[in-house]
Amino acid sequence: MKRITSLLLVLAFLLAIPMAVSGEEDVITTITMFYPTSRSTNDYTNLVVEAVKEAIGVEMVVYAGSASEWKQQLSLYITSGEVPDIVAYMDVATFTTYAEQGVWYDLTSLIDDYPDIRPYVAAQTSDPDSVWARMTVDGKLYGIPYMSGCACKYLNVLRKDWMQNLGLEYPTTLDELTEILRAFTFDDPDGNGIKDTYGYGNASSIVNLTEFFGAFGATPREDTLLYADGKLYSSVISDEYRAALEYLRDIYAEGLIYPEIFTMTETQRYEEFVRGTYGCTTWWWTHGSNVINRYGFLEANPNGDIMFFDPVAGPDGYAGHVAEDPIMSVVAVSASCQNPEKALELLNYQATYDGYCTVYLGPEGQFWTKGENGKRNWDWTLEGVDKLGNAQNDMEYYKILGNNPVQNESKLLMKPSIRNNISKEQIIRINTDPIYSNVFVGLITPEYQQYGSETQKYFTDYTIKFITGEKNLDEEWDSYVEGYLACGGEAIRQSLLDLYNEKNGTNLVFGN
Repeated sequence: MKRITSLLLVLAFLLAIPMAVSGEEDVITTITMFYPTSRSTNDYTNLVVEAVKEAIGVEMVVYAGSASEWKQQLSLYITSGEVPDIVAYMDVATFTTYAEQGVWYDLTSLIDDYPDIRPYVAAQTSDPDSVWARMTVDGKLYGIPYMSGCACKYLNVLRKDWMQNLGLEYPTTLDELTEILRAFTFDDPDGNGIKDTYGYGNASSIVNLTEFFGAFGATPREDTLLYADGKLYSSVISDEYRAALEYLRDIYAEGLIYPEIFTMTETQRYEEFVRGTYGCTTWWWTHGSNVINRYGFLEANPNGDIMFFDPVAGPDGYAGHVAEDPIMSVVAVSASCQNPEKALELLNYQATYDGYCTVYLGPEGQFWTKGENGKRNWDWTLEGVDKLGNAQNDMEYYKILGNNPVQNESKLLMKPSIRNNISKEQIIRINTDPIYSNVFVGLITPEYQQYGSETQKYFTDYTIKFITGEKNLDEEWDSYVEGYLACGGEAIRQSLLDLYNEKNGTNLVFGN
């Protein structure tokens, strides 16, 4: 009897050991993440890692991708069968393609166990049902949307100090803007006595030229359709698009555009702006802050300043920027993830107020605090230092969800300064600037997936060559249009139109 009792005690002890281990609260789960980023880690981002580990027991490890090659890098991960636990910043088409191939984890039965994710989406759109519908394939949920919060994402920028040096006025028309570009190019706006400046500069993506195309009633986006007289017109083969190309060709030939515009990387374009190579540009709405905080504009230009201006009116009164999809990108959990519940816990954490502030600003207490109303009452960007007096740093390396309402909340309350005024004005303008919306937003067809990369490359190459004069716009426009439609443009737009008409009960047709 004693022997049996002893054996039972030993067995009970042995059974108790794994129970104690599984119940430990300090077990850390590593979640790997892949996404394109130009940001880097530092001592401050390490504080974010530690804060997240303490909050939810997750250690974030990022496999950083290249902005220009992330699709190829993702394909290699998938081919190797070693996809990181979370993949972020995907466009909807890429996400959908791989969802159909079974690359992502089916979140259908799990998503509602994480109560902050759906409210996060609902707070940034008037139609959350349509947003979630785009995250599903064959009735199963595979993705979580990174929401944009607003449709306008591009801002027009001028060197305010150059404007003041030359006695120039705020532009409202394309003609007035053109005169500013001439003055920046030929009238020595930095006062160094050397002809070393240009009017306009930007990075390689032609979508950054949205300001000029908008002045002619077009956009540099293949998926934007113009609507008139009950018919749709494809922007990139429209008369409006051609008129914008003629204008850009002429000012490029005049020397008003920095000639490296189509070869510069994102980093190079900001470095050249800070260096004073050109004084007018169009950039992503948050990048005024980046130019100051990450590229040292004010340090390099002690008397420098930046101003924004509304889209200018072209010859026929058109003005506006290309609209962005309300879903900026998609976040998905890999089907091979060993702990999808923990991956979702990380996403749920970033969807909360406190979690988002942590991955956006840094740990609570040092970089921000909460007031009695639950909202932030101190922001690390207010004085350019954290609560310990350290210079501000870029903390967003691990941020994989966007939350503009939270992000904008404190910026509007910043104390007046050149740095803070720029941040505040960015927020105001993206909610007031006119935009050109994409009629087919959210629609994807097999033809779009099959031909999209080819048509994108085709019209982009021709656009650049028409502007630089490498191709003769007057002589080759008709062949360009024919070639675009033949290489997949017609198949894409007709399939999208058929799907649009089917979903909306309409009978729209193309006018060109």
